[in-house]
Amino acid sequence: MKRKIKSNEIANLAKYVFLSWEKLRIPYVAIMGIFCVLLAGKDILKLDLLIPVVVGGIFANLCFLAAPIVEVYLRWIGIQTIWVKIILFPLGTLFTMILAFAVLNDFNL
Repeated sequence: MKRKIKSNEIANLAKYVFLSWEKLRIPYVAIMGIFCVLLAGKDILKLDLLIPVVVGGIFANLCFLAAPIVEVYLRWIGIQTIWVKIILFPLGTLFTMILAFAVLNDFNL
């Protein structure tokens, strides 16, 4: 018979995972910021790029939020390994870099 998981156990698990991912948000934002500045160069200061850059930054942080959600789910179904984070962080960052490249490339930088 399967053990029923209590809601407070899931809440504690989610809290632990989300807080551990928040420690990675600063490196993520730094990596994405440096990537976008290098990609756009001096054009990053153009006014017509302001809205796409701000919207892109918000979208990038929403993409970042997907990783802890996936990790909580995987831990909930029994996959308890550090490799989840080690794989998700670079893959998610690469995915966001590809999206940033596509958006900034539309502006013929």
